[in-house]
Amino acid sequence: MENNNFEQQNNQQFTDNNANPQQPQFYGPPPALDKKSTGLNILSFFIPLVGLILYLTQKDQTPIKAKGCGKAALIGFILQIVFSIVYVVVIFALVGAAGAAGGLM
Repeated sequence: MENNNFEQQNNQQFTDNNANPQQPQFYGPPPALDKKSTGLNILSFFIPLVGLILYLTQKDQTPIKAKGCGKAALIGFILQIVFSIVYVVVIFALVGAAGAAGGLM
């Protein structure tokens, strides 16, 4: 009887380790902090290709940071297109005005 009691205590000691079987235990590196990065957003805005690359490579690991970079890249790309169109229109207007005034012959 005494031996049986000892075995029960021993089994309880090894089986009751306060581990919740519902929660998975992670043995890898800690999860990366996922928050928006102002520096990467500014870089993505001025160089949209970098923002696209950051979005595509980071969308699974850090979705919030990747989404911010993707938005900044998209906004930067659209504004570059708009400014390019405005630039071309202004140049043609200046050339046309100079030609009409007799400046270009």
